Amino acid sequence: LAPTGGGVGVKTLVLDQEGGWLDGYAGEAPATRLDAEHLAYAIYTSGSTGKPKGVMVRHEALVNFVASMAREPGIAARDRVLSLTTFSFDIFGLELYGALLSGACVVLVDKQSAHDPEALLKTIDRQQVSVVQATPSTWRMLLDHPASGLLAGRKCLCGGEALAEDLAERLLDVAGEVWNLYGPTETTIWSAAYRLTQEHRVPYLGRPIANTSLYVVGDHFAPNPVGLIGELLIGGDGLARGYHDRAALTAERFLPDPFGNGTRVYRTGDLARQRGDGVIEYIGRVDHQVKIRGFRIELGEIEACLLAQEAIREAVVVPQPGPGGLQLVAYLVATDPETAEPTALREALKAQLAPLLPDYMMPAHWLLLERFPLTPNGKLDRKALPLPDAQQLLRAYVAPQGALEQGIADIWQDVLKLERVGRDDNFFELGGHSLLATQATARLQMEQGAAVPLDLLFSTTSLADYAAQLAAHLTPHSSADLSEMHDFLADLETL
Repeated sequence: LAPTGGGVGVKTLVLDQEGGWLDGYAGEAPATRLDAEHLAYAIYTSGSTGKPKGVMVRHEALVNFVASMAREPGIAARDRVLSLTTFSFDIFGLELYGALLSGACVVLVDKQSAHDPEALLKTIDRQQVSVVQATPSTWRMLLDHPASGLLAGRKCLCGGEALAEDLAERLLDVAGEVWNLYGPTETTIWSAAYRLTQEHRVPYLGRPIANTSLYVVGDHFAPNPVGLIGELLIGGDGLARGYHDRAALTAERFLPDPFGNGTRVYRTGDLARQRGDGVIEYIGRVDHQVKIRGFRIELGEIEACLLAQEAIREAVVVPQPGPGGLQLVAYLVATDPETAEPTALREALKAQLAPLLPDYMMPAHWLLLERFPLTPNGKLDRKALPLPDAQQLLRAYVAPQGALEQGIADIWQDVLKLERVGRDDNFFELGGHSLLATQATARLQMEQGAAVPLDLLFSTTSLADYAAQLAAHLTPHSSADLSEMHDFLADLETL
């Protein structure tokens, strides 16, 4: 393990010392009571009823996954793998176990650097990282940075949410090797892989990894012919044992193999189709489960929390396009519509849901409606729900004062896709989230030529408050950093 700080304070044990210093120690491998069916880990994912599901992953499944990934896309002893993902996200397993099994070096980054594109790109460059795994949202953040050229020659692995074609093309134009990876937690991290090339630029799901089967089925789980859309089932060694203490749900999602192999398959809930060359193409979701910024979210879990509040009679959460990709919009019908005040209700709900939901599951917009639109047969008409308008959330406009406030306002307007932002507006009330906050902070850092604390944006209430506190934190970069930035910008002008 090689920390990004250069290894200061790391103790090294030399095993091949001279003499008989190992005499007296056992020469046999210690006995272990573990076998392939024992659990390697349990990880919780979002649940549609408001109750998270604990996925129990076996040692055999994890070992099969890691060994397959080491072969393809490939991790060799000479590689240096960036460990970017939090350990509460299962794809962390590839960054750690894949590297260690292959004898490669793991390059660790801290939590703050993981959301700072400039810090990440510098780490990739200085630590000579050769393999980087990230979600599409993180890749977009890195590619939007002026120093994205530092990704040249790296092996880039993308997964966690659907890879858009435009992002795939941008990655191909910069990186050395690009892979699209797919798989639910229940089948152990990734179950399919597809290498994109200049000739094959569409980000398909690809083919199954080792000892894994992908089936596209229709009604009654009959196999679909090539080209026909159906639900994707996954079988093989990667299947988890099931859900912890959720026998009924396990039986619902982990089915006996319909092809009579005496094993099980997992119902992904994903719609897919098989191409003539055997490659699987992703189409969409069967249900309303979504992935936003790499996190899998059951919309029903958020709705269950909203409906548990006395002030709410009806609630539905829908992903809608936003300035940084998909964002969650909560549509609400109040218990007492005549007295409900939208702003006060929104602030109350945020406070009530904060202890119940992680940040990435908190809706970006809250729309209070008198009633939900319905289809002719009485069902909710999701297509008729009004799109959120961030302009309506702007407070009474007060013009920014001074160069710093105006510069911040210009960046917010661009990042949030708004025509105007005032000094009393709040970044997150206008639809901002953590990734957009990272982009805004990185932009401001480039413009100011000084260090900008990322957490400052989360702790301030308005643009004016942010600017006032930021002024006290602006610390000039070292002359070397500023010279490097100047040279890089000069190179951009020549392109």
